[in-house]
Amino acid sequence: MIVLLLSYIGLIAGLLVGFMASEELKQGHRYFRIAQFTLLTLSCAFTTFTLFFVLQLYTLSFVILFIIALYTLYKSSLYGVIVSYVVLSIPFFIVSSPQFQQLLAIGIFLFGLPAGSVLLSYEKHITEE
Repeated sequence: MIVLLLSYIGLIAGLLVGFMASEELKQGHRYFRIAQFTLLTLSCAFTTFTLFFVLQLYTLSFVILFIIALYTLYKSSLYGVIVSYVVLSIPFFIVSSPQFQQLLAIGIFLFGLPAGSVLLSYEKHITEE
């Protein structure tokens, strides 16, 4: 459980990166979004592969949740990040393998880095208009 909580520090680290390099947010927004989608897809692909061999029933529901997470991440920033974190956290409790949990925590942490910067760029963009 502590590993999962520590993995959410990636979002805070992403916000800090955004604050320290705020002049780069506009130019890097596109690349942060690409990194966000790529890391979410890789984490979910790894999780789906692992769940398929452990519990076939959960695999289909996880794939559906993954598609919903990608859609909400594409349509909105804040809700997309929240839904993505929830989707990535569910398998953490289903599979009890410590190796899987550590790898998933790393994926969640890495997802939080661009997610924090994207959230900050949306917030700055909204307040500038």
